[in-house]
Amino acid sequence: MKVGVDISLMPARPARGGDRPALWRDRGCRQGGPLSAAKGGASLVSTQSGELFSGPLAVVGTSSETPVAAAEIAQAQQPPGLPVASQANNYGEKVIHAMSTATASPLSVDALRERFPALSAPTVRLDGPSGSQTPQQVIDAIVGYLSGSNANLGGAFGASLVSSELFEQARTRTAAFFGTDDAGEVGFALNASMANAALAYAAAATLSPREEIVVTALDHDANTDPWRQAAARYDLVVRTVGLDAEGRLDKAELQAAVGERTAIVAFPYANNATGTMVDVAEAAKIAHAAGAIAWADPTHYAPHGPINVRACGVDVAFCSAYKFFGPHLGLFYARRDLLAAWTGGGDATGLERGTPPLESLAGLVAAFDYLEEVGWELITGHERTLAERFLVAIPAPWRLHGVPKPDGRTATFALTLPGHSPRDLAETLAQRGIAVGAGDFHSPATMKAMRLDDGAIRMGFLHYNTAADVDSALSALAAIAAA
Repeated sequence: MKVGVDISLMPARPARGGDRPALWRDRGCRQGGPLSAAKGGASLVSTQSGELFSGPLAVVGTSSETPVAAAEIAQAQQPPGLPVASQANNYGEKVIHAMSTATASPLSVDALRERFPALSAPTVRLDGPSGSQTPQQVIDAIVGYLSGSNANLGGAFGASLVSSELFEQARTRTAAFFGTDDAGEVGFALNASMANAALAYAAAATLSPREEIVVTALDHDANTDPWRQAAARYDLVVRTVGLDAEGRLDKAELQAAVGERTAIVAFPYANNATGTMVDVAEAAKIAHAAGAIAWADPTHYAPHGPINVRACGVDVAFCSAYKFFGPHLGLFYARRDLLAAWTGGGDATGLERGTPPLESLAGLVAAFDYLEEVGWELITGHERTLAERFLVAIPAPWRLHGVPKPDGRTATFALTLPGHSPRDLAETLAQRGIAVGAGDFHSPATMKAMRLDDGAIRMGFLHYNTAADVDSALSALAAIAAA
């Protein structure tokens, strides 16, 4: 869905004054490709037998200002059937600490799949790039908040204090997810598109006429439409960088497009249609060399690997939680000095509007818990195995569009079958019990660059998919081709 925000609602341009804020220096990106071994962020330990284990759930601590709140959140998020201990706090109230007594147990894909209610159905879910499934603990957190702690912020009573504690916890955890230690640099919105629209319009209002925004043919509409709308209002210039023969970002063209008039360089971590990744650190380095802001969209990449904005030199980023096993909710990050310039001295809260979706924030925190428990090592390793299995066996005459090897991509694949429309193919696959997407996946420039006027079908594998899912997909592709 296109952003579709009325540009007449954009703020009037304030007096600009002064140079752009100083930019992060290139710190070296430890992001790593999602289909290569991840070295950071894994919560797993390897035993001598080679099994991966995850330890017991951590006890949720309490805040000195709102001791009841954190404890009630801990209780609400605790899986049923686990013991609860109580102790008195300084206010004479009871602080409830939920403590897991479960012993460490091996993490396997089959065991993880049991946490996702939707995966009990017979359909093979390869529609993950359009939105992942959610584990039961995320569902429980949302229901638990609404049934036991539902209240607005600002009150002095227990449920409101719980909500306030949840709001701050969600912000702190979101900062860690993006890779910053400053919770004032992150905020929330309805979805990623709305988050970026708010960011883009705030930034555009500080630019001078004829300054330039560089976008790429790998970008989702959410990272191009706001810039074109802002350009129309503020007399800015938008330039688009193309792709090479394999559908990768053309680095030479990017380098040539960025110059002294460039204010912002916008790019994705990975393309939403083909899974093709961008060298984030290199793109940020090119932006910074021209004094421009590195503006990244990690939405598609988020379930596949760690984001690490500071390590990669990214200045602004945004994504949606429903892509990484959470609820429908937009998240964003921007450097504090940029936020101050855009909000008159404020932080990320200056771009938030209205009452926060607190039940979604409860689900978001639970999604972070899930990711930390599983760890990126398991996720990236398993997805690479699935990608390799798929790539070597795509039956002719199906055509893969994008990077033909596991390196430099996520486990998301755009395919066409000559003489057949993607929509018809998706419907045929659905009849065979395979859920896939069809169309341009909000990446029309990508499809245009690849001369795919009707788009493609998209198959995406997440860590909860199995080798049997890959084989089912390949068998269905072969049967359709034979027919």
